[in-house]
Amino acid sequence: MTLHLLNKTLLKFLLVCAGVFGFTGSALSQNDVNVPQLFAKFPNQQLVYLLKQEQVEIKTTKGVLSVINHNTEKFLLLKNGLSNVRSKKIRTSEFVKVNNLKAHLYIYNGKKHSKKEITTIELKAEHNDDGIFYDNSQFYNITFYDAKEGDIVEIQYDEEWVEPRFFGAFYFSDYYPVLKANYSINMQNDIVLKSKEFNNQGLTYFYDSNTRDKKMISMNWKFDTIWPIIDEEYDPAFKSKASYILFSIEKYKNKEGGEVPVCGSLVNLYSWYNDLLKNVDISNDEYLVKLSDSLTNGLTDPKAKLEKIFYWVQDKVAYLAYEDGLGGYIPREALVVCKRRFGDCKDMANLITRLAQIAKLPVYRTWIGTTEIPYQFTDFPAPFCSNHMIATYINGSDTIFLDATGKYYPFGVPTSMIQGKEALIGIDKDNFTVKKVPVSDTKNNMEHDSIVLQLADGNKITGEGYYKLYGYDKIRLMHLFGNKSYKWQKEYLESVLEKGNNKFSLDTFNIVEQSLDKPLLLKYKLTINDYITESNNTKYINLNFLKDYFEKFSTSKRVHPYSFTYAGSTKLSVNFDVGKYNVEYLPEDLSFNDATFTYSLKYSKTMSKITFENSITMNKAEIDQADFPELNKAISTYRKAKSSLISISLKK
Repeated sequence: MTLHLLNKTLLKFLLVCAGVFGFTGSALSQNDVNVPQLFAKFPNQQLVYLLKQEQVEIKTTKGVLSVINHNTEKFLLLKNGLSNVRSKKIRTSEFVKVNNLKAHLYIYNGKKHSKKEITTIELKAEHNDDGIFYDNSQFYNITFYDAKEGDIVEIQYDEEWVEPRFFGAFYFSDYYPVLKANYSINMQNDIVLKSKEFNNQGLTYFYDSNTRDKKMISMNWKFDTIWPIIDEEYDPAFKSKASYILFSIEKYKNKEGGEVPVCGSLVNLYSWYNDLLKNVDISNDEYLVKLSDSLTNGLTDPKAKLEKIFYWVQDKVAYLAYEDGLGGYIPREALVVCKRRFGDCKDMANLITRLAQIAKLPVYRTWIGTTEIPYQFTDFPAPFCSNHMIATYINGSDTIFLDATGKYYPFGVPTSMIQGKEALIGIDKDNFTVKKVPVSDTKNNMEHDSIVLQLADGNKITGEGYYKLYGYDKIRLMHLFGNKSYKWQKEYLESVLEKGNNKFSLDTFNIVEQSLDKPLLLKYKLTINDYITESNNTKYINLNFLKDYFEKFSTSKRVHPYSFTYAGSTKLSVNFDVGKYNVEYLPEDLSFNDATFTYSLKYSKTMSKITFENSITMNKAEIDQADFPELNKAISTYRKAKSSLISISLKK
């Protein structure tokens, strides 16, 4: 028997006792459910799963691999779910087909439940705006609008993995509490299955493995009471918070006894990826040749040629995510995309590659996952490591990642969603390489707000500012502004540039500089009413308009790390003309530096002007629980100085 399912360390971990909740392994029947008790135990939940069960069968029939997953889920509707939980989606696609779908409603009369079939099931097209690879997905929409609190919904269905490379994962945790969860795999012992556990968050469960009929092996996971995943502001994506095991079938035997590779290794994965592309762009079309020549004509530097090609695709080809079956993994012909002037990530990556290769530039099609996927190709090589495609230029020590779906990204700057991710780069039929996309340095991403202020009548302040954005901060604002109206832009900027209090007014603004390869610069005028306080002919004012910067952080009840798209810097420069007033007091300077944040607050005066500089740098995009003590120290130190006031009085 050959089985690579669990390494010894993981197996030891899984062979734990039943756990603190006294799991028995038996499924709850609807009439065993103590509804009032569950109402009391989960007062803030929309529903509670009584049972989540998946039973996978992996076998070969006459040398053909079959993977079937039998699913059962049963959940009780709670009081908070009545306005939100009225339907359930069961996804199906060309790769994973749903069969034998049945649903029932168990109606609660205050004492017991009575069974009723749910017939309101419709097959609908999936509209997914945040994914990048698509597979002709649809979903069965099961509706139960007449259900009430205390009712139970039971859904049963089979998943047939038509493409076994997409099997699979057991997600133990969910956004709702689960009372009992059973997961099992029954598999021929001549099939090699690899696995890896991710994010076990102290879950206690029972695992056992045994051999049946000398040909089949059975593996079982049993859980008792899994508390729900919670969402927090600035937290990681679901796959970074959930607990699960990933699986990948490496190989099986055909009817002649020969080994058939499936996945489970980078070699197998790349072989499949490359095979999907074998009939794409097998010849150079004259139209593409002329286009490539026209873009690179007169240029001798390879990177200058590549830059022209990249910007042409970025500017001329509209990004549109649409797929059909394997079209989710196979690019359209470069000529088709070029003439249509629209395509998805694979189409744009393939077009860049073809135009570059015509120009004899070493550019290659590349598979990559976005940052919402917390594992890399070398962690666990499988198709679900990748949901995006780009192109990559490799020439000696130069590596440039090319993602034209990022509309406002300068040449050479990777899109923020692929920072730190491994790229699987296809060199030729048999060769590939894996390279990691660099993480942008914090100094490259900065917002700098520079303002000049004057005292006006009463306690009003007027002034003008220059708001300058660099790197991902600039790209983000350019995306937001897009084709928005001046009114929309002004309202958005008013919230971003607000200073002092809710009597801040952004009077006017205009964009001075906006281009792909330069910082974005805005000029604006402002007014702040009733911001100065006065006592005994002395005026007091707080020039730290970043005093609320750390208000988004609170670690006392925090469950997850803080996760940001990128790390960057914020800088505030204030020049305050006090006119006929004397400067009576300036707060002390402050500086701080640790693994999470670096900041400094500096005051100075010359003649009738006060200068204040506040610079804050986030040193990492993800702040883990281990970093919380340092984060708390940064917050505490900043809090002591954030509301420091300067004081000025009339000259005598």
